[in-house]
Amino acid sequence: MKYFILLTTLFLSHLAVAQPKLTLNPKGFDPIDTPINKSPENFIKQTKEWVSGYYRGEADIQDLDSRTILITAFNDDAFFYRNLGETYDYKIKYTLKFTLNDNTYTAIFQVKEIYIENKLIQSKITDYFNSSGKLKEGYQDVKPSLEKTVNSILKSHYNFLVNYR
Repeated sequence: MKYFILLTTLFLSHLAVAQPKLTLNPKGFDPIDTPINKSPENFIKQTKEWVSGYYRGEADIQDLDSRTILITAFNDDAFFYRNLGETYDYKIKYTLKFTLNDNTYTAIFQVKEIYIENKLIQSKITDYFNSSGKLKEGYQDVKPSLEKTVNSILKSHYNFLVNYR
C-alpha cells in the first residue's frame, strides 16, 4: 500500500509539471508548449476525437496542415466580474490552435468575441487592463475566472491525449 501511494504521488506530480498553465496578460494569452510523444497522425486524430466529445458537436475544426488543428468554439460563463454586489457572467467565442512539434505541442488560445446575455459586446480582453498592464479597478475577478476556464479546457485536452487507449 505504501508503494502504491508513493507511485500515485509521483505520477500525479509528473502530470502537474507536464501541463503548463496559461496566464492572462494585457495582450491575451501567450502560447505554451506541453511535452507529448505522439505521431502527427495520432495527435490530429485524437484531438478531433477530444473535440467531438468535449464540445458535443458545438465546435468548428480546421486542419491547417498535417501537424496543426484550429478549433473555434464558444464557452458559456467563461469569466465574470462583480460590481456593487452584482455578478456579470460572460460568454466567449475563442480559437484554440494546437501545433505538434517534435516532442511537444504548442497551444495558442485567443478570445475572439465576448458576449453578455448572448449579445455581442464591443470590448476585448485587453480592455480590462489599464495602460500599465494591471487590471482596471473592479475587474479583479476577470483574470482568475478566465484563466480557470482556459486551463480547464487545456487540461481536458492534455488528459485525453495522455490517457488515450
